[in-house]
Amino acid sequence: MGNPIKINVGPNKGHFVNWNEITELKIHNQLQGPVFLLIFVKKPQKFIQNSTGIKRLQLKMNNKSHKTPLSIATDWLECSFEDLLEIMEGKIMKNGAQQKT
Repeated sequence: MGNPIKINVGPNKGHFVNWNEITELKIHNQLQGPVFLLIFVKKPQKFIQNSTGIKRLQLKMNNKSHKTPLSIATDWLECSFEDLLEIMEGKIMKNGAQQKT
């Protein structure tokens, strides 16, 4: 299955997500602002419940507005968005999840 992805940016910082937990990826373009990679998981409440304080509130808001608590904003990345997407799609395909844009 491989090592889980560790999110090191934004309100999702510190979360480990096993590749087999990911059900889908979507690219979310805002009218003005960064592009987000939305990460859909089998049990979104698990990530919300394992957080506290403002981080938990942010994850709840993400879950309500985007139907997933997990996302990565492109302006936080230290690599290109295209490179990240290519790597994640490969890992997810290997572990049976679906990717939609």
